[in-house]
Amino acid sequence: MRNVFLAVLALVLFGCSSDDDGAITNLDLELLYGQWYNVGLCREQNSLLLNENGTFETFSSNAVDCDNTELDTYKITGNYTINGNFYNTSNEVAELVIDGSGLSIFEATNLNIKREIIGLTETTLIIKVFEEDANIITVFGEFEYEH
Repeated sequence: MRNVFLAVLALVLFGCSSDDDGAITNLDLELLYGQWYNVGLCREQNSLLLNENGTFETFSSNAVDCDNTELDTYKITGNYTINGNFYNTSNEVAELVIDGSGLSIFEATNLNIKREIIGLTETTLIIKVFEEDANIITVFGEFEYEH
């Protein structure tokens, strides 16, 4: 159940996949700030706001259809830092804002989850999400956002 939850958490925080595996050499933070929407998912229930002051807010449900009442939607707030190409979160607070009809278990903080920014333009943000635990790496996917 824990692995299913971690996969859902990764998907909740980040959206669709890409084949780009290259690292960004110079991350332009000015491009990173602002409202991002998970590609292919309901915009109102799957977004990421990165503020210049180091705070973030994300809405996460994985719902494609905004009228889908099956999935829970969480609002997660907290702080973030950028270290190289990595997006690190802390002080996360999760709030259930839409209680879907499905069973949901949520734990906002997992120190083993890594988020690497592998693509960033004025209109696209791609983040690779993986877990690193005892030298075992589990990749949850590469997730794409758009402004």
